Amino acid sequence: MKTPKFVEVSFDLDKTLFRQPALTQAARRLGIGKKWDAIDQMYHRQRITLRQGLLQQFQLLVGMKLVDVLAEVSKVPMMRNIREAVEKLLGLGLSVILCTDNPDFLCQYLVEQFGFRGFPRVCLVEGSSQERRDHR
Repeated sequence: MKTPKFVEVSFDLDKTLFRQPALTQAARRLGIGKKWDAIDQMYHRQRITLRQGLLQQFQLLVGMKLVDVLAEVSKVPMMRNIREAVEKLLGLGLSVILCTDNPDFLCQYLVEQFGFRGFPRVCLVEGSSQERRDHR
């Protein structure tokens, strides 16, 4: 029996690289936590779709300075030794990417911080996702 050859490893952000949902924690520190959490509750009560919820939450960030949002994100506890893990996997010849429904600016920040090779841009479509373009 042949051993499958893996070519890519992907990491999720919330509750994987970040111990808690990163933008939720940042939103609370930025003073928009009540609105953010209310949108989460609407989703969990099935009053809105995931896509609608994410779009509404991301809209709350419009007008904020990126540096302020990322400063709060940087305070969220993360998995240890991320850069070392990424480098080790890259050294084995694997592509190491992020896979998440978080916005591009957060993914790009992590690519720059830890050496990931990119992230596919995912378009949420009522209960499923479709890959739209690739940022590698």
